[in-house]
Amino acid sequence: MDLANFGSVTAFTDKCARELDRLDILVENAGMSPFGRYDDVEDWETCLRTNNFDPGLLAIRLLPEMVGAARRFGIHPRIVVAVNDVHYWTTFEDELVELPNIHAKLLSKEYCAPETMKRRCFDSKLLNVLFAWAFQQRLPPSTIAVNSVNPGFCISNLRSSLYEVYQEADAKQEAELAFTTEDSEGSRQLVFRAVGGPNGEGKLRGVCISLSEVVEECDFVIGKDVQDKVS
Repeated sequence: MDLANFGSVTAFTDKCARELDRLDILVENAGMSPFGRYDDVEDWETCLRTNNFDPGLLAIRLLPEMVGAARRFGIHPRIVVAVNDVHYWTTFEDELVELPNIHAKLLSKEYCAPETMKRRCFDSKLLNVLFAWAFQQRLPPSTIAVNSVNPGFCISNLRSSLYEVYQEADAKQEAELAFTTEDSEGSRQLVFRAVGGPNGEGKLRGVCISLSEVVEECDFVIGKDVQDKVS
């Protein structure tokens, strides 16, 4: 599945509807970072499309399969959206939040100046947190749990397009600090929420989780006006 292609996402979800007897878990962990560069696919800016809009479409189109599984088998399916601490490091300016169509502005070439694109990955993770919260609010009670989960600083391909001048420093930082993929360190937080026990399930719906604990989102996310407008 290509998360920069609406047709690919649609074809994948159609296949799931035809071939899967049940769907219990959806982990949305794919992502990319432009590091200041602008790129688009079919006039949709690539980072927001890959990190936000197509994963959102994927979750929405798979929703009937998950709700059906919840009702037929008496289970509580889970949707896990990967985020990270960078959502604390960014915000959207008031002028943007007040617009009638925030997402159209975020995608516009006019808005996607180099300075904006330097924080684009941060912005996308902020949108992921807002999406998880908003999606949960719109679901039938006691069916599906949606969470944003911070897996921590992991060795991955997310920084593969980092400018060459920064690659050596990033490699050193990864070697010293990052969770590894070989022994599954980097996946443990996602697995914790995807398949962890049901204790306290009701209190875990729509929240952000880091280091296996519920954490408070950034002040920007908590604001009710922002939640309603951006999500």
